[in-house]
Amino acid sequence: MRARRYFSLVVTISLTAATASVLVSSKAESQAPGSLTEQDAGRAIYEARCETCHGLHGRGTKGYEIPATGPALQGDPFIINTPEIVIAQVIRNGRTGARRTFNDTFADMPSFDGSRIPDLRPLIAYLKGDMQQNK
Repeated sequence: MRARRYFSLVVTISLTAATASVLVSSKAESQAPGSLTEQDAGRAIYEARCETCHGLHGRGTKGYEIPATGPALQGDPFIINTPEIVIAQVIRNGRTGARRTFNDTFADMPSFDGSRIPDLRPLIAYLKGDMQQNK
């Protein structure tokens, strides 16, 4: 009886491992070698277009030896709670440097048209995803 339970347990573990292996390999095959995930592509766009004003990992530039040019985006309720379409409009149209949270005033945010950032989905996915999780 004990041997039968042990055998059943070994078979279950083997099948689970085999299933997991198939799932992992099929996911790896679906991505071309060297291709970026949406979050990675968004991080690359952020580093190229946004980091200068909004700081490393979206932590803002306040408190550095340079003038504060943009607010922190990490932990920002606007980024966390606002629908993607509204964030896309702010990126496309820019924003005035009006007073915001904590009476901070920043320089105007420039607009980023389709020629400078053709697809905003990866950037917004990064802003709402990995950036908020400090990755």
